Amino acid sequence: MDCNPQLIELLISYWRLQDIELMLALCHDDVIYRRNMAPEIAFASEAQGREAVRRLFHSRLQEWEYLEFDPVLLGCADSIGRMHTRYRMLHRASGEILAGSNRTVIHVRDGRVAEIEEFEDVALLAAFIQFARSQVPSVTN
Repeated sequence: MDCNPQLIELLISYWRLQDIELMLALCHDDVIYRRNMAPEIAFASEAQGREAVRRLFHSRLQEWEYLEFDPVLLGCADSIGRMHTRYRMLHRASGEILAGSNRTVIHVRDGRVAEIEEFEDVALLAAFIQFARSQVPSVTN
């Protein structure tokens, strides 16, 4: 099935609003969310199924306040949508701000989102965690 740009744009708009329920309504029951990076980085995560993804996203919103979140759809071809996101987020535990960008690949199957993969700047995140831990020793992610 071809990627549907309207589906991806709708997902982006719900993501921007941090409306997890509307995002999940666009997904398959067995949706996979994966943040691709080395497992030793605290930000690495993977969840499969709506309930697991829901829990993961809710926990992320408890840990982070999104100050700026600007996802842009780069393209949609075959069954894959690609986006680039610039962000600034407040890490609630440390009070520090993380600014950066990532790439996201969204896999579509039968007109619904089947998988979301985020690709982060691992060195930036590792440095942020190290710094946050120096400010608040109990910080884990």
